[in-house]
Amino acid sequence: MTSVREGILDLVADFIENPARAAATAGRGPRWCVGLACFGVAGLSLYLSQSLVRLSPLNPASLLLACVWQAAAGVFMASLLHLLAEWSGGRGRVGSVFVLFGMSQLVWALALPMAVLAAFWRAALPAYWICVTVLAFSALYLRARSLRDHYGFAMGKAWLLVLFPYLAGLLLLMAALALLAIGLVSAVRLSF
Repeated sequence: MTSVREGILDLVADFIENPARAAATAGRGPRWCVGLACFGVAGLSLYLSQSLVRLSPLNPASLLLACVWQAAAGVFMASLLHLLAEWSGGRGRVGSVFVLFGMSQLVWALALPMAVLAAFWRAALPAYWICVTVLAFSALYLRARSLRDHYGFAMGKAWLLVLFPYLAGLLLLMAALALLAIGLVSAVRLSF
């Protein structure tokens, strides 16, 4: 049990200190549990920080849903970005990407201390939102760095792969809103 715990702690320490070594060892053994635990910790800390600044009420069912949502989103993003990376000429394992993305989500644990400060001192609420924004970009950076180290891509290509699903979702949303607006305009014209 101690060797497993030390292996997990070594992997997390390598992710911070030596990302290339972490990318190389992330796929060895049953590491998906590490990724799942990291996504769970990220969901827990993000939910608790939102509860502390009164964005959502503290509820065990909602907490469980937040942790499951983080893990499901992690599986989806790891699979999608692995597929995009394979199509871009990279070679790697989706399990390793899941573990690395889980560790990149651990930055959300840093939102909790700022949320505690904002809960007791309301003047710190703008600083909390600045912290959340910085942490969101940090998580994206760590995902891009993980793709770079795991697949051997240049950093620009890794950033492009990480941002592609978000940009595609934004374009789909804009297209849906444009179609909705066209439909509303034509419905108003027909009524006159």
